[in-house]
Amino acid sequence: MAIARSRKGLTLEELADLCGQKGAPISKGQLSRIERGAVPRPALRKVLAEILELDAGLDFPRAA
Repeated sequence: MAIARSRKGLTLEELADLCGQKGAPISKGQLSRIERGAVPRPALRKVLAEILELDAGLDFPRAA
């Protein structure tokens, strides 16, 4: 996710703002944890995939 965010030229703060605008509020710290491997909740995963042009089903870690 960090690579996709960088390719879009977004900071963690900008990505957090965009998520909030799409109804999925999140902090920079939470985004940082997701970039390091934490599992995002399904609604957030969908929003992140849309913003970053990723596949919500393939490009994020999932809970075991």
